[in-house]
Amino acid sequence: LNKNKMQEKYMTKKMNRRKFQSINELLDFAINKESESIKIYNKIAARAEDNAIKVIFKRFAREEFDHMRRLTEIKEKNYMENESSTLLDLDVPSFSFKLKRKGNLSVKDALKLAVRREKAAFQLYSQMAEATENPTAKKLLTDLARDEAQHEMKISVENDTYLRNVA
Repeated sequence: LNKNKMQEKYMTKKMNRRKFQSINELLDFAINKESESIKIYNKIAARAEDNAIKVIFKRFAREEFDHMRRLTEIKEKNYMENESSTLLDLDVPSFSFKLKRKGNLSVKDALKLAVRREKAAFQLYSQMAEATENPTAKKLLTDLARDEAQHEMKISVENDTYLRNVA
């Protein structure tokens, strides 16, 4: 997919304009969202009755950990320290979700939740990559956006496979 078509396909519906006070605040926000995804995916894996779903979500959690590590690298190595203020004013996608407290989460709902989070992360990283002027940060963020789009595709494949096996 080319960049514009990819962005159209992976756009979340709910967006909020957010003004970050610093690059570190923006990076902390992104790192926090990856950390939340790790916790959510591990929780889904722990609650899943189907072993294949457990394996899938544990893998997703490991991949999100790698994203968190790469964002931390961007922050620690100050790749984005001299960025313009346009990067701090973004349309932030909604990462919100509702996870039932009791009982098992259906596979369908778990996969839908994962798709929503991956789309939101894709959009956030795409905006950050587009706005940054640092080539190293741009590459890392573009790679993260691509990974998130690939995750959404993997989730869709897993969903199709699961539904075929259950039917």
